[in-house]
Amino acid sequence: MLTIVALTVLLVILICLGILFAFFIYKDLKRTEHTIKLDHELAEQNLLEVDLESELEQETIK
Repeated sequence: MLTIVALTVLLVILICLGILFAFFIYKDLKRTEHTIKLDHELAEQNLLEVDLESELEQETIK
């Protein structure tokens, strides 16, 4: 009887740890996706700034 209770408690603890681990993996993936999105947006803004700078330089030369 004690063995069954101990195994059941162990199983419940393992299930809870599995759920917790999956939650942290999910949050990390979401954080990574958000970081990639921000990096992409910043890269686009930087490209736009570079394009604007080159256009200003060309207009200044003319």
